[in-house]
Amino acid sequence: YQKTTAGSYIAKQLEYLLITLLAINATYSLIWDITMDWGMMNNPIAVVEHTVGQCVPLVVSGSGGRVTCMDATLRPRLRFGTALTLVVVMLDVCLRFSWTLRFYEKALFPSNDAYILCTEFLEVFRRSVWNLLRVEWEHIKQTRNSKKNATSTLDGSVGHGLMNSGMMRRALN
Repeated sequence: YQKTTAGSYIAKQLEYLLITLLAINATYSLIWDITMDWGMMNNPIAVVEHTVGQCVPLVVSGSGGRVTCMDATLRPRLRFGTALTLVVVMLDVCLRFSWTLRFYEKALFPSNDAYILCTEFLEVFRRSVWNLLRVEWEHIKQTRNSKKNATSTLDGSVGHGLMNSGMMRRALN
């Protein structure tokens, strides 16, 4: 875009627009990762209640267990544990905004090619770390769905069997 602009004022305005759009894109993608791809923060009411209550552990009435801020914010089941999950989330936050390195390109990198190579490696690393929580969440969903299907199949077969026996009785009478 810099080659097509006539003046420095327009170039500066386009730069501000580009930064704004990049920030919106990175923020939206980060929120999508956390909520949709990783299944976290699915209960915003619980997060607000714990945040307003300064995240004091509360007793849950049905299970008798204690709920912390992490339980309210993250998923109840974490295969990699809370510490590793938080590290992955923080890495994703930092690496989602790695495009900001372009503002320090001259100070950090000897050439534009080195900057591009570094940001591409950072993106590959971010995606591989992203996959840890994505595969974990997909496994949890599949396990949950298979349990639901097993329960509904049993319920359906019992009902189906009763229906058949009732039909058989009517047919025999």
